[in-house]
Amino acid sequence: MNASRVIGDRAVRRIADVRHRPFDLDEPDDGRSYELVLCAVFRNDARFLREWIEFHRLVGVEKFVLFDNHSVDDFRSVLRPYVDSGLVSLHRLPRVRASYPFYRALQLRAYDACVDRYRGRARWIACIDVDEFLNPQTGDSVVDLLGDFAAHPALAVHWVMFGPSGRVLRPDAPVIDAYTRCAVGGSARVKVIVDPRRTQRFISPHHASYTGGALAVNERGEPVAGGESEPPAVTRIRINHYYTRSVEDFLAKYAANDGAKTGHKGLRELAYAEREYSSGVDTSIQRFLPRLEAALRGGRSA
Repeated sequence: MNASRVIGDRAVRRIADVRHRPFDLDEPDDGRSYELVLCAVFRNDARFLREWIEFHRLVGVEKFVLFDNHSVDDFRSVLRPYVDSGLVSLHRLPRVRASYPFYRALQLRAYDACVDRYRGRARWIACIDVDEFLNPQTGDSVVDLLGDFAAHPALAVHWVMFGPSGRVLRPDAPVIDAYTRCAVGGSARVKVIVDPRRTQRFISPHHASYTGGALAVNERGEPVAGGESEPPAVTRIRINHYYTRSVEDFLAKYAANDGAKTGHKGLRELAYAEREYSSGVDTSIQRFLPRLEAALRGGRSA
């Protein structure tokens, strides 16, 4: 369907302008190089950021490039020690019309800006969300696994979708401990870990274009042309996507971000997630739990 028929020619032009307007990361060059950088856009995720950062440090992430989409919670106090130490580079997205097409255009601009900024300094960049956790299945290091894919411009990693796991209220526990019921076998949808030297631009949050017309591959070495690939490949690495977290978290998130989803649409999404993302249990990520809990107790904070 032609996008202009759905949202109008003027809106299409405005979205294109938002997508392609230059976005410069105003940050000093620390002179360091990184094996794995993690890039994310977030909004009102203060209560989840520390766990997400500390977990990904455990699997080999050395730098976080984060873009705040006008959060109204206390994210700055959570991120301050990480920013002060240089682990996190924090940026603020421009304010645009509050609709998904405009948000996605900004998200892709942020990803492209990160790739451009770290093109000569990062070996790999993963662009994921704060409700997504890179979960290596063979060994504990994502960086070590990526060494097997050095000949390719990107590794496409499949989602495993987690629902609320029967939790209505927000639990007093880490996300990776609280939610274990999921759609076993993985999702066709992927996110990519890209080699910035061979990445041209992001086409969607799920795939990018690469120099020479090359393609990302999945963990089996099979080419992945877009943002989906069948059958899913989740034997060596997967992304645990905690789509709803608890019912309380889901409703609170959309009350702040998109009030419409707190009505019938939101309830339908919750019902779907509880039904479809509950075919089995996956606790593979919990082998990291003792070290994660030690970090969260104060073993390290930056």
